[in-house]
Amino acid sequence: MANQSEKRLAKNKEKNIKIFLYIMIAVNIINIGSKALKGTDIGKWDIFEFLFFSAVNYFTYSQISRCMEYGISYEGYLDIFAVNLFVQLTTSFSGVFWYAYLVVPGYFVFLLLKKCFGYFGKVNYVPTEEETAGGKDKKKKEKKEKVKYVKVK
Repeated sequence: MANQSEKRLAKNKEKNIKIFLYIMIAVNIINIGSKALKGTDIGKWDIFEFLFFSAVNYFTYSQISRCMEYGISYEGYLDIFAVNLFVQLTTSFSGVFWYAYLVVPGYFVFLLLKKCFGYFGKVNYVPTEEETAGGKDKKKKEKKEKVKYVKVK
């Protein structure tokens, strides 16, 4: 009974990794099939494009697998994996979708700025006793501090 959660995590890992693999294979088949159906010759650019997408897919897929193995978050790798597959699928039909790939460097810039502002944006402000005191305490202190003027003859 003690290892039930570990077994469940391992089962989910295998299931999710297979899903990612099948999606990646399907997108590659669609990409290659669309290039073949266009009837144009496959040039150096098409080969470079396929190798680039394959390299990014392999890297992110292996990192997702490793993160699942260790039980850590793989959110960033999954985002890049999804954007890469989307661009690969859509560039099969139009080259305009290469501009969508600008999301990846934008994502890294976002993470960098988030980290910088998170570091510099921390406030080390400690409120004083007067600021933390409730309304009644504040009024009592104000009454005590008032100076009464006495007429001197």
